[in-house]
Amino acid sequence: MADKKISQLPAAGALTSADVLPLVQGSATAKVSLTQLDSRWVSTSSGGTVTGGLTVSQYVAVGTNPATAGALRLPNNGPIYARDSANGTNLNILNLGGTDWVNIGSYGSPYLAFQARDGIQFNLNSVNQMTLTANNLNFKDSFFIGAGSTVGLRIGGAATQKLGFYGATPVVRPTGTPAAATDPATTMALVNSLRSALIALGLIS
Repeated sequence: MADKKISQLPAAGALTSADVLPLVQGSATAKVSLTQLDSRWVSTSSGGTVTGGLTVSQYVAVGTNPATAGALRLPNNGPIYARDSANGTNLNILNLGGTDWVNIGSYGSPYLAFQARDGIQFNLNSVNQMTLTANNLNFKDSFFIGAGSTVGLRIGGAATQKLGFYGATPVVRPTGTPAAATDPATTMALVNSLRSALIALGLIS
């Protein structure tokens, strides 16, 4: 069949990793297997479709000037988009920000931003609501914490868990409170005990 055009050849059956294709390498013609092609990458200028699984043994580079390391290489601050249900608008779902920040939502005003070594930032309507770092949980000014009216909210699950307010060193739940006062002497003892407990918790100074 040396004198036939490729278009005149019979159709191939199911492809296997042992099948080969012709390849011009330098100035010589060589053969390349499908396994060898699988170990490289798929490149197209107009888009393409992969049916079934795609195995990548080296890396996937996306966008212009992507990072030079990592299995999936995206340019810094480069977004990953989804399409809306009408297929008319790009929805910005993920951005890789500077200094290892990952932003979910818009890069400029992310709904959720986190960095493995520094913290997590939660945004709502492009406004930072809460920031979680290694040692702190900070809320925006005028933030309100609501509690349910059926079971409610419990702070501290046991008497041995330490709490502190207004920068005070956390302590366990104060103990040894005197019984209800019945005269001036017991009233004074009770007031002094309550005062000491409130100071220890940081509720008064």
